[in-house]
Amino acid sequence: MRSVSIQKLVGLLFLSGVILINLFDFFTLLTPEWDLFKKILSWSMMIYVLYHLSFSKILFGKANKAADLLLNMGFFAFALKEVTTYANQFLLLGSAFDSLNTGAVIVSLYSFDIEYYGLLVGMITLLSVAIFYGYKGVTEPSIINSLAPHAKKTLRFFLTLGVLFLVFVSIFNLVMEWFALAIDSIILLATFLFYIILELRTRHLHASTLIRRIASAGSTFYTHLLQKAYEKKNMVRILTGMLIIHPLTDIAIFILPALTGLQNSFYSNLLANEPTFWAYLGTTTHELPLNLKLLFGAGSILSLLGIVSLLTIPAVFWLLRLQNKPANTTLSVMLGFAIFYILMPIIGFSRLVAERYSGAQLSFISPPHQTSSVLIALILAIAVVLLAKRDNHAWISKGTFGFGLLFFGMYLFIYAGSIISAYIRSLSLGLQTGYYDFVLGLILFTITSVCFYVGGYLLLIREYVLFWRKKETDSP
Repeated sequence: MRSVSIQKLVGLLFLSGVILINLFDFFTLLTPEWDLFKKILSWSMMIYVLYHLSFSKILFGKANKAADLLLNMGFFAFALKEVTTYANQFLLLGSAFDSLNTGAVIVSLYSFDIEYYGLLVGMITLLSVAIFYGYKGVTEPSIINSLAPHAKKTLRFFLTLGVLFLVFVSIFNLVMEWFALAIDSIILLATFLFYIILELRTRHLHASTLIRRIASAGSTFYTHLLQKAYEKKNMVRILTGMLIIHPLTDIAIFILPALTGLQNSFYSNLLANEPTFWAYLGTTTHELPLNLKLLFGAGSILSLLGIVSLLTIPAVFWLLRLQNKPANTTLSVMLGFAIFYILMPIIGFSRLVAERYSGAQLSFISPPHQTSSVLIALILAIAVVLLAKRDNHAWISKGTFGFGLLFFGMYLFIYAGSIISAYIRSLSLGLQTGYYDFVLGLILFTITSVCFYVGGYLLLIREYVLFWRKKETDSP
């Protein structure tokens, strides 16, 4: 009994340490050495969770520790680009320990070789798993069996290989970058505040339970998402679910630092030249009289809420469809903010062109300084909210979701376009240098990425069409 109590105490101390390190990371109080330790810890914990989640059971029907080990090793080998990217960031931060700086220099100098051999190891590993299950067969329930229950060996091999690449592109790679490197501290802080407030209100949670729930915040989402993934409706939820996280992460990566001035070290060079929202306000309104400063200041805040609403609407729609719940009039407020942003945008989207990064870049743009523009935007936004509160909200939910998904499509076009352009540049370089095996891997990644982004968005639109066809009395 005493040994069990000691183990629990050690576990709680470890989880408490994880929470503390992440809180220090959020407030940019970690030294480069501690930041490196925290990144290694986050990756290790994430791989551990994914290993015990058992991809082999989800994909092939029966848990196989050897297959899980190979899959995680192959996926991690594919993701070595994140390691080399962080090494470059670590050099910019600079460490007080020469050995760490030397290690980062070595990783940075040999980054191409590390990524090249990582790609080869990943391809060989995934090919081995695909060959084994392609010819051995799978059991039910499993994803491969659900997709092609009576497939012949050759077809099952190619299907398995395609699904494995899709799992890496849509789940493992995004989970490792976002939940382990980019926004893990933000998720943990939000969870920390949520449970602390909940505990103050209810006082039902034991301290140990509280600590465990906070520390496991990053893994809870995708653990629940992947459960029962072998059902076709859940496959759709997984693909669309990973898709709608993209704009949410951009809120955490770009907008939150603009409000707080606190930047994650992994993206620090992307945000180095970006002003905070308050500095932007001061720059764009410093020559205006006080009354116009107040007007455009309020308009900029509403516009910022508008872009946050537009980036959040797909997630709201996904959650309502997942839980089969009706929409409420809160959507009218989100639509009002969104309309205000469209009429008075202060943040623009563009393809991310920074080296070793791809995605969408959010940056401040100069808003129109006509008083009429702000007033018209405000009147239209208020009118939409008031109309929605007076009338039934069926039309407002359909309109809001349609408007949000249209904007999401434009956002994904920019985001996916940046990723595919990066692959094409690497393909060109591989062809010029004669690394044809490298080129083959990049072609597979390019095809898989197109399938993920285009297919995922079309599935989301399909869900919207089903929602649109429902009667007003039905829940979504």
